[in-house]
Amino acid sequence: MKKSILIFLLFLSSLPLLSQEELKKEELYIYVSNISFQSSVLSYEAYFGLESQEEDFNHDTYFFKISFPDLEHHTLFGLGKTIEKKSINYIEPISYFKNKSFCYMHLELSRYKRIFIVTDFPNTHKEGGKSYKDKFVIFYSRYNGSIKDISFMNMTNKNLINL
Repeated sequence: MKKSILIFLLFLSSLPLLSQEELKKEELYIYVSNISFQSSVLSYEAYFGLESQEEDFNHDTYFFKISFPDLEHHTLFGLGKTIEKKSINYIEPISYFKNKSFCYMHLELSRYKRIFIVTDFPNTHKEGGKSYKDKFVIFYSRYNGSIKDISFMNMTNKNLINL
């Protein structure tokens, strides 16, 4: 009996264990309105807010950091790349995360190796005669956490992506 238990334990220990990195999902494309960006130190943050499932809170806000590649200042638009809308499968967070708990969403977003923020072209680029209706601006980002019941106001009424 002891011998069979020992053999079973040796067998279990020889199986490869899944690491946290192996549990991570590959990539996610999230659509965010082009007015949902704020500046930070050597980065920008994209965010979206959803109605909270918890009765103590009104809404939850989720943040994604878009870092500068160096110590120089960059415009938000300059950090992005242009892609065709049809070339990617993206989610719209309001419908995708509907009726999902705060904890579920936090874990879900934390599991992705790469998160790309997808947004519409800024108005200043729509006036140039070219048609950008079939294109997005895309930013590489990382999930930067979430907070409850915080709203952001743009006192300058300027869209960061237009600057």
